Amino acid sequence: AAEVLLSLFPAGSGEDVIPKSGARTVIWERWEEFEAASVLLQERVAEFSSALDSGDSDLISAAAMSLGREGCGGCHTPFRVDNH
Repeated sequence: AAEVLLSLFPAGSGEDVIPKSGARTVIWERWEEFEAASVLLQERVAEFSSALDSGDSDLISAAAMSLGREGCGGCHTPFRVDNH
């Protein structure tokens, strides 16, 4: 999903058009930042995959934390509507 993330957010598909999408309109106002967050997500996914391949539980744990905090959180925090 990380590789196709940007294609899932075509112009005009924000919260004002599709309220339950969870996407904030700021995505399209700050598209370059959104692209950078997508690249970071892909990097963290690759690191996590490598950690899994290594079998090293400490490395896996650190990579999982980084993926969640920087990969997922790097996008959800600024670009997703808080639906809680």
